[in-house]
Amino acid sequence: MKIIFSIIAVALVIGGIVFISQRGNNQPAESAPGAKSGTERALDPVPSIVVEDASGGDVGVTEYLGASAVVINSWATWCPFCVNELPDFVALQKEFPEDIKVIAVNRRESAGKGSNFLAELGIEDALVYLYDPTDAWYRAIGGFSMPETLFVNRQGEIVVHKRGFMALPEMREHIQKTLTSNL
Repeated sequence: MKIIFSIIAVALVIGGIVFISQRGNNQPAESAPGAKSGTERALDPVPSIVVEDASGGDVGVTEYLGASAVVINSWATWCPFCVNELPDFVALQKEFPEDIKVIAVNRRESAGKGSNFLAELGIEDALVYLYDPTDAWYRAIGGFSMPETLFVNRQGEIVVHKRGFMALPEMREHIQKTLTSNL
């Protein structure tokens, strides 16, 4: 009986966390932190954080900005929602090859562990993969759920900060909004 009660309690806690994280996930640019009212637009810039590339070299996340839209996803091998999203990010990159760049920043795992995991999935060369063993990137974006994804326009401004899992149709919506913000 205690086991069943424990399972129900854990399920309720997880369900509550997912529900709460989904409520504020899709802030429009106008309500993003730092946004101003009226026609004036002030979106938060992407944090300038140095992480590692697959070979262990230092690279700034902002070095990848400049495409029409950049998608920066925080993920980890231990996060089932993150792992489920990765193939959709690959599909998104293939669908918009000239318009977007998808970057997956791994949290607190070595490049070797992450690269091996991606090879097992058969997607090791599909996206830009970066590694953040100190978790500096995740802290800089105010991360508190997994996965966390930023949709960034050409100007380096965060248009959407999505917390939690999303499927390909939602990713497409955020890309269209981000591409439109470049106009």
